Amino acid sequence: MDDGRVGNPASVQQNLLSAIKSTRAHDSSQVFNRPTETEVKEKGTYCDKKPAQNLAFAAEAPGGMRVFVAKDLSIDVSTFLTTHLGQIKEFEALLKDVGTVYGLSSKVIHIYYDEHGGVIAFNSSGSIFCNLRYFKQLHAPRLLGSRGAQSRIEAATWWWVVVAHELAHNLSDLHNSEHSYYT
Repeated sequence: MDDGRVGNPASVQQNLLSAIKSTRAHDSSQVFNRPTETEVKEKGTYCDKKPAQNLAFAAEAPGGMRVFVAKDLSIDVSTFLTTHLGQIKEFEALLKDVGTVYGLSSKVIHIYYDEHGGVIAFNSSGSIFCNLRYFKQLHAPRLLGSRGAQSRIEAATWWWVVVAHELAHNLSDLHNSEHSYYT
């Protein structure tokens, strides 16, 4: 029976810290172990599906973040990398800043690119992948414009929420109320 009292915020904080600590690089030899979680009474459940990706490693970005591309990319990888190097570099810097807010190593965040599909980002066994195509379309043009500083704040805020969503998948596979709660 619900007594009307809110769950302990320290439990939520501990669960979120566990989610952050359980992230790993995509090619890590470390086995992914779902973190232990303290029960929080405010979460509930319902079902949804998560997307699967068909990616290949392309290169490391200038700062060392790994870049992946869809295997069905319409151009060769070297042309893609040459054409998008500036955007990759800018996205990498932004994602590193966002990751720092959560205490994430840049080795657990990855950049990927596909030419179609509705996936902004995803979590694959604790590895976070963020779609360069969304950054390219939503944020890159404005970052280079006259509103550079304001646009960077807006882009960082947007990706901060995206990464929060993906971190929540370290605690809940499904898009359910538990996942929403941790996001």
